[in-house]
Amino acid sequence: MLCRSPGSHWEDVFVSGYSIPKRRVSGDVFRVLVRKGESESKADKTAQALYRKRGLQLPIVTLQSKQRIENTRDFNPENGAELTQPRAFNLMFKTRTGPVDPGMANTLISAELLAGVTGPAGSVAPAPDLIQSWNLINVVPQSASAVAEDDASVAYLRPETAQSIFVQFKNILEVSRRKLPFGIAQIGKAFRNEINPRNFTFRSREFEQMELEYFCRAGEGMKLLDYWLEERLKFYENIGIRREKLHARKVPDEERAFYSKGTYDIEYDFPFGRQELEGVAYRTDYDLSQHQSASGKSLEYFDEETKQRFVPHVVEPSAGVDRTALALICEAYSEDQAPDEKGKMEMRIVLRFHPRMAPIKCGVFPLLKNKEPLVAKAKEIVALLRPHMNIFYDESGAIGRRYRRQDEIGTPFGVTVDFETLGEKDAALRDTVTLRERDSMKQKRVAIRDLVNTLTSRIR
Repeated sequence: MLCRSPGSHWEDVFVSGYSIPKRRVSGDVFRVLVRKGESESKADKTAQALYRKRGLQLPIVTLQSKQRIENTRDFNPENGAELTQPRAFNLMFKTRTGPVDPGMANTLISAELLAGVTGPAGSVAPAPDLIQSWNLINVVPQSASAVAEDDASVAYLRPETAQSIFVQFKNILEVSRRKLPFGIAQIGKAFRNEINPRNFTFRSREFEQMELEYFCRAGEGMKLLDYWLEERLKFYENIGIRREKLHARKVPDEERAFYSKGTYDIEYDFPFGRQELEGVAYRTDYDLSQHQSASGKSLEYFDEETKQRFVPHVVEPSAGVDRTALALICEAYSEDQAPDEKGKMEMRIVLRFHPRMAPIKCGVFPLLKNKEPLVAKAKEIVALLRPHMNIFYDESGAIGRRYRRQDEIGTPFGVTVDFETLGEKDAALRDTVTLRERDSMKQKRVAIRDLVNTLTSRIR
């Protein structure tokens, strides 16, 4: 038998033949009644299992069910902790526009504080003079009524980039003179007041988002939903994510937004579990209709073939750039064994990015930094390649260590300028370099004149 305390007070339980030790799990305290002669540790496990079982049988607590659950007690299925009453929570970040923050209305600056503040001229000024010289009278008013809160100054950081596209739909349509179907894509910052940011960059309060609003006729929506789902899966494959680690989950009716006729989540097998990378949704004409209703401006499309006007429907692929980058890193990260300069095997960390996704495409290394002809030739190669791709020049340390450093950041190719490049050992090898591949670590000789074509054909 076990019992909980409401808040910080324990319910009194008296049972003959039981002891009542106190236990703490995940910061939550509960009591277990232990029958004489039984193990307390066994009782602990039994109690926790019962709490979890009880919690899993309870419905999800929502604001809609607030009236039903008031004055009742529900429990967290993970640790048995008692749940608080539901409360409203805004996922958007609230701010204000304009030069004055109404939150400063009741702020008082003490004379003691101002007396020790250096004035604009570099001297300690009396409080009134300091206030006047800094125009603080305009910033900190004498009463709260001087800066009555103006609802027009309230603003929210955007929680998604999509609405900017809908607002500009009419302008883009008139300027571009596009015919349906067509799409408008945008990438930019979005902000959400996440309750529990976690898993590195997977869930954060500020993130990069890329969205495409693909406008179409009403009868084309479901077909285009399937089309864009497949296109987005191909996109992730093209940037180097294996198809077997991608999953298209059809969102059931009870989980979909009320305005959506169909939604898919594209998920990836992260080390911390299968999680969403992107959503592809058929949002019908809801967004444009809402903007049209609120603004009083027509957002209709005129079909010259049918001579009809209508509000276009939209299919929306919406992806998190930060999540995609994290998936790429998880997909690319690997460890293997490779010999060092002395032939001893050691662990090698490699980011196996697809060459087109690698931030740096090629590293250029003179074999020795104290040999001027090698350094000069290496810098010539840097100048040759840089107009075509991102290059990293490195002359510090043993050549094997330089290779390892580039392996760790995912650089797919390395070019080494050695004495063969100068023709000192074999005249036939003059103006050739060693080209090393990151994944296989294989090396081959390539003529300098062929480097651009050889590399560009491999990174596209």
